[in-house]
Formats: sequence, structure tokens, C-alpha cells
Amino acid sequence: MRITLSIMINTVSACGDPLTQILELLRSYEISATFFVSTGTDHALPWTRRLAGRGEIRRQAESLKAIAAAGHDVGMSSHDPQMWSNKAAHADASWIREQWNRGVSEWSELFGEQPQMHAAANYQLHPELFACEQDAGLKFASDTRGQTPFYPVMMDVESTVVQLPVTVASPEEMMRVKPNCLAHLHEELFDASLKLLPQGQHWRIVAGRDDLELVEKLIVMWRGTSKEFISLSQIAAIYSVDGEVRQHQVGWQEIGTGHYVAAQSLPLDEEL
Repeated sequence: MRITLSIMINTVSACGDPLTQILELLRSYEISATFFVSTGTDHALPWTRRLAGRGEIRRQAESLKAIAAAGHDVGMSSHDPQMWSNKAAHADASWIREQWNRGVSEWSELFGEQPQMHAAANYQLHPELFACEQDAGLKFASDTRGQTPFYPVMMDVESTVVQLPVTVASPEEMMRVKPNCLAHLHEELFDASLKLLPQGQHWRIVAGRDDLELVEKLIVMWRGTSKEFISLSQIAAIYSVDGEVRQHQVGWQEIGTGHYVAAQSLPLDEEL
């Protein structure tokens, strides 16, 4: 059984100690993971520093380049995660395309190459995002919740960029569903990861927000049950050779009360 870890880097502060600690944790357990980096405005910064825009991200270049140097995948996340989370689902296609182009431009300037993988902030989507990913020729994307790798279809937009969905709830999501589970949160998350799925289980955390002691507890529990850790690029490579990938509609799933995320729905050939 495979376990995949992906990590979102959404803030300038996450590029400091949180990133260093995550890289050390992964190194100590010899785990290859997948990181998604945002390069736009960090709304956690004071207003005067937000105006610096890309300058704030450039100052973190050395820390961010350490991700790939340690052997991990590095992809792009939404340019401005907070704005994307609040607006993307109801925006028009031109706004989505503008955000995509800004993200690609700044990410490429930072890393010196075009992004090959993408994850939308907080699983908030618009059909135009799939068109952007298709046009960019990405190797894969991980924008949704779901169960198996799939080709997304949303409204009239189809993409052949395979989606590798997140399968296990985040700590925050688990607390939404089970508000009284904090004392045994690691057990709830571990139990949720035991279902056998074709790609294995995929868990995503947010650097600087999610507790690394919790992350390490789960790593130890997974290790104890002989789980194999594998990166998203390795999953994508496997499916590009011999995996069966079907088209699925993308819909919305409610987590807790009133919190909706984009999620894999029925296969296209099983629509009613």
C-alpha cells in the first residue's frame, strides 16, 4: 500500500523554520514528497510588506530551491491562495487565466523553469483552470479530492492532464467533521487512510499551519504497517505506462457544514 505526502507552501513565513523542519522530518524517514509553492501575495504579511510582492518571495529562493535539492517534487500552487480560495469558483474565465499566467511567470522566474505540476489552493476550482493546465502541458495536477487518478471534465471543459486527487482529510477538515477528536486526531486520520485504493492514499498538509508532531505520528504509524512512501511524480509515471485512467466529472463535496471542495464525481460513461 502506498502513501503520498504533499505539502503546500502558501506563506512567506512557511519558507523559514516550517519548511526546514519538514525537510528534516522527510530526510530522517527517507521519504520523497511533493511540494506546491505559491508565489503571489502573502496576506499574513503586514500591508507595507505585501506591496513588495515578488520581492518577498525572491528572498526565500534559497530555502525553496532546497526542496528540489533534497530530491522532492516542486510544483506550482495558486498565485494568490487567499484570493483564489475566495473567488475562483465564481470568477470569469479571464480572471482565472490572468491568475494562472501571473503564477506561471513568477514561479518560472523563481525556479528557472516552467512548472510541470499544479495544485489549486483549498480545492477551489473553475473549469478554465483545467484548460490552463491542458494548454501548459502539465505532467499532472492535484486540484481535487477523490479516490483514483482521472481525467477531469467540468461543464464543457475536458483535460487530459491527469488529476491525482487527495484522498485523506486534512487535520483541519477532520476537525470540521469530528470537532471533539483533537486528543486522538492522529488515530482518526490513520483510520481514514486504511482503505485500499489503486494509487494508494494521498495526504496533504499546509506548511506552517499543520502540527509536525501529528505528521510524524502518522508517518510512524504508516511505517509500522509497511506502507511505501511515493511521490506524486512517481504515481504519475506509473499511470502513464500501465494505469487505467478514466474521465470523471468534477463536482463539489461538502466537508463539515457549509465548506465545499472540488471533488471527483462519477465516471463520464456512468452519468445518469
